[in-house]
Amino acid sequence: MIKAAIFDLDDTMVDSDPIHKEAWDLLLAKYGYSFSALPESFRSRQIGLRLIDTSKAVIAELGLDVELQPFFQERCDIFLELVKKKLQPMPGLKYSLDMLREEGLVLAIASSGTRTYINTAVEKLGIESYFHVIVAGDEVKVGKPNPEIYLTACAKLGLLPSECLVFEDATLGIASAKDAGCWCIGVNAPNTPVQDRSRADLTLGSLHEVNMGVVRSLGKQKARRGN
Repeated sequence: MIKAAIFDLDDTMVDSDPIHKEAWDLLLAKYGYSFSALPESFRSRQIGLRLIDTSKAVIAELGLDVELQPFFQERCDIFLELVKKKLQPMPGLKYSLDMLREEGLVLAIASSGTRTYINTAVEKLGIESYFHVIVAGDEVKVGKPNPEIYLTACAKLGLLPSECLVFEDATLGIASAKDAGCWCIGVNAPNTPVQDRSRADLTLGSLHEVNMGVVRSLGKQKARRGN
């Protein structure tokens, strides 16, 4: 039986991809580049990664002569200022949180984002009281697609992965959830590069489509680790 719902943050709970792109463009303009001009195949591979990992990839892709930590920190600072001004929830977020909580599920967040970003986002949207557990990307050794972040969230909830349902938008995040042994619902994110959600147990157009009939039907099936 499914007892908890664990949400990814970026482009699952919040419409952050346009803000990420703007932050990258503002930073990379200093070096004569534009993130939006990078190949879509490269940008697509960054969806779901921790920002520190994407920062490494961008430095390598563009051959920038910069040190990782200050580059990463400047990107974080630019992004957080934009988040405070522009961040909006994804369609159906409040509905899905209310419905799942009313049905008795425990709620958690497992995001590649930093703890500072997650705290800023949930406070801006006024939803911090919904979540019993939050696991951030800078609190695990290895980011998605490694399953560590979802295994950590399950452990903090005191539940088996087979008792947890993950909501994810990204190929890498879905792989992380499934390899952890969780159930996973893929959620469409219209502003991001195309993602492969074929490993998800089910894919929905938005969080508006979440219902307990779907959740219960998954929970009654035999758990299939890593399918």
